[in-house]
Amino acid sequence: MEAGRAKWAQLCVQISEHELYFWTPSELDHVCAVFAENPFPTARTLVRRDGADSALNMHWLSRLPKAMKAEKFRQKFLKFVASNPEELRLFREFYSTA
Repeated sequence: MEAGRAKWAQLCVQISEHELYFWTPSELDHVCAVFAENPFPTARTLVRRDGADSALNMHWLSRLPKAMKAEKFRQKFLKFVASNPEELRLFREFYSTA
């Protein structure tokens, strides 16, 4: 059995005054998938999908500020990720070579 990962990379995406932090590419991909949904889901919807109704107030989406749930912010975020800047490529590369 392998030990846990010795090194981690963190990606910080800043859009306007808001920051989102990611520890793995799968976290980033999940947020992108949720941000791309139309209509935008509620935290309650996502919790029900995951089957963990008791954790509603702990869900990451319920903790996001209202401004980050707005269509304008989500589209800016998705456009940034789609542009695949070097920092994002390096983040993904870090995990693909580990």
